[in-house]
Amino acid sequence: MRTALLVALCVSATLASTVASADDKAACLAATQQAQSLRDAHKLVEAREHMRFQATHDSLTSLLNRGVIMDLLGREIADHDIAARYERVRALTIQPAR
Repeated sequence: MRTALLVALCVSATLASTVASADDKAACLAATQQAQSLRDAHKLVEAREHMRFQATHDSLTSLLNRGVIMDLLGREIADHDIAARYERVRALTIQPAR
């Protein structure tokens, strides 16, 4: 938040040509670079999230894909509480919600 405010002040000061001292110019440059770095980091996080979604969801329906469902089922079956409740799984049916 502070960086964004400093960048905004630097831009307005630069437009008005009031950034006089070298310290002010250096602070403006540092704030601008930090803001750019934050934007780049945000873009990287968004790209990773998009790739994760594509890897775990069907592209047509946006539902979880088969690999993720099999992984989740495997974890649930391996869970001690479920294994204790049910000696073995005989069948599993998945029906679409209506």
